[in-house]
Amino acid sequence: MMMANHVCRKSSLKSLMLWDELKERGFIFGVSAEERLKERLQKPLTLYIGFDATAPAFHVGHLMIFMLLRHFQRAGHQVIALLGGGTTRIGDPSDKNAERPLMSKEVIEANIKALQVVLEKMLDQGALRVVNNADWLGDINYLDFLRDVGRYFSVNRLVGFDFVKRRLEQNKPLSFLELNYILLQSYDFLSLSDRYDCCLQLGGQDQWANILSGVELVHKARQKEVFGVTCPLLTTASGQKMGKTAQGAVWLDADRFSSYNFWQFWRNTSDADTARFLRLYTELPLQEIAQDAALDGVAINCAKEKLADCVTQLVHGKEALQKARAQTESLFQNTPADDALSLDLKEPLDLLSVIEKTGFVSSRSEARRMVRSGAVRLDNAVQDDEKRELTPSLLKDKPLKLSVGKKRHIFLKS
Repeated sequence: MMMANHVCRKSSLKSLMLWDELKERGFIFGVSAEERLKERLQKPLTLYIGFDATAPAFHVGHLMIFMLLRHFQRAGHQVIALLGGGTTRIGDPSDKNAERPLMSKEVIEANIKALQVVLEKMLDQGALRVVNNADWLGDINYLDFLRDVGRYFSVNRLVGFDFVKRRLEQNKPLSFLELNYILLQSYDFLSLSDRYDCCLQLGGQDQWANILSGVELVHKARQKEVFGVTCPLLTTASGQKMGKTAQGAVWLDADRFSSYNFWQFWRNTSDADTARFLRLYTELPLQEIAQDAALDGVAINCAKEKLADCVTQLVHGKEALQKARAQTESLFQNTPADDALSLDLKEPLDLLSVIEKTGFVSSRSEARRMVRSGAVRLDNAVQDDEKRELTPSLLKDKPLKLSVGKKRHIFLKS
C-alpha cells in the first residue's frame, strides 16, 4: 500500500469573508443577531468557548470547535478558552437525563492542567488566553449574586428550556444545583465581557439555551450587545454519533487512542461523509475540497487518505503521522516492520481473549459475534472456532496477522 505524502495546506481567508467561509464549511448552526455580528466581525474581536473539566483529555467531539477557533484566530480575532474549574463542580445538565456525579476539586484541577496543554498545542498561543472560571465563581457572595445576577432570570423562562422540560415530562429529578448552572455560565459571559471586552460566545448546538441566557444577561446588566454562535452536533451519514467506535470514544490523546487508530478512524470515513469532513476538519482550500468531493469509486480513497493525513498531523504531529502510515503499510503488505502494530502473546489464550486484548471490540460477546459471522482471520484464513487456543509456540517462526473485520488488523508476536 503506497500512500501519497499529502501536504495539508491551509485555506486563505482573503478570498472569502470569514463568516461566508464558516457557513460554507458547515460550522454554523445557530446565531444571534447574524447581520450585526457579521458587521462586528469586520474588526478584531474577542470571543470565548467554555470547556468543563470532566475528563483529563479532549475527544474528537471537541475537534470541530478547535477548528472553528483556528479559523477565527487566522482572521485576526482573539480567543479565550475558559476552563470550568468552578462550573465543573456542578456539572452541565443540558444534554443529560440525570445529574452528573460530583467531582472533587483535586480531580478537576488535575484535569484542567492536562486540558490546558492540549489547548496550547492545538491553538495559536499568540491569539489565545486560557482562563479558569473558578477565579471569579469561587469567591461569589451568594446574596450579592442573587441581587446582581439572579434578578435578571425568569423562572418561567428557565422551565421552558428543552432539557428542563424533558426532565419534568419524564418525571426525572432536576436539582436546584443543576438549574443554577445556567446562571453561572451566563455570569461567565458577563465576567469575560467586563474583564476582556469579550463579545462572542461559541458552543455546541446543545449549548444554545446557556449561550442565549448569557447574551441576554450582558445586555440587561450592561446595556451592551454581545453575540452567540453554535455549531451543529454531528452524526455520520449512517446516523451514528460522530467519534464513536468499537473501542469507545476517539480521544485526541495518543495514550488513550493511538495515532495509528486515529489515522485509521479518519481513513475509514464513509464516502458520503468525506467531503463534509474535509471542510470541517482540515484547513484545505474549499476549491481543492470541491475537487476531492467530485471523486468517486476507488479514487475517493485518495481524499480519505488526505483527510486522515491532515487531521492526524494536526492533532498528533508529523512524526506520529509518519509512524501511523508506516504501520498501515506494514499491515497492508503483510510484512511486519519493527514498529508495526503488534500484540505480544506471552501465554496461551483462547481466540476470544486475544481479540479482546487487541481493543478492536468493546466486549467478549462482540468478539464472539465477529467469529461466528466469519469476520475474524489469521493470515487471511477465516477462524470459526471461538475456543481455538493460540500459543506463543504458534508464533515462533513468524508473526501472524489477525484481522477483525475488513479494517482492523494487528500482528501477533510471541
